[in-house]
Amino acid sequence: MKSFQPQEIEKYEMIEELAIKASKGCSQSESKLLELFTPLLISKCKFYFGKYDEDLIQDGKVRLIELIRLFDPEKGSHFCGYVKYMISTFYWNAKRHIMALGDVEGVCGSEGDYSSSAISDFSGIEYAELHMLVDSLPSIHKNLIGLVFYEDLTILQASRSMGISYSYALKIKSDAMGMLRSSYFHK
Repeated sequence: MKSFQPQEIEKYEMIEELAIKASKGCSQSESKLLELFTPLLISKCKFYFGKYDEDLIQDGKVRLIELIRLFDPEKGSHFCGYVKYMISTFYWNAKRHIMALGDVEGVCGSEGDYSSSAISDFSGIEYAELHMLVDSLPSIHKNLIGLVFYEDLTILQASRSMGISYSYALKIKSDAMGMLRSSYFHK
């Protein structure tokens, strides 16, 4: 088991305190977290795409700001682990989306021009397909996805709205995303 140095523990505790302040709206804490986690964004970008790309880093910063604002310390999660997992997931999903579009150069690290819209925007046809796929989900899955992605509720808020436990809501979301992924990529 790895032993941690006192300065590492102090830095970890400082980050947790900054995350709590930032989740309550402190912009200085948010800026400091963005600065502290930029090396993670660069590392994950290089890991998943094989290169440093300013557009990918900026997309990662936008996602990091969203994660900071969504962080709920009352759930008992540790901020560092939460951010590391969610940023890895973000870049992995971006890579999968680019691969699905057939943009191998954007994934393999050549100097091709990368468009950040490949991550976040759907064309009109894909957006309509996505709505059809969501409509084909079982009702509890469709309701949860609607609350989380269309009404911008957190999983906790959606679970309370639906009268189900938080852990069950996480399972439903995971199952729904798996069904959507399977339907979308295997059509």
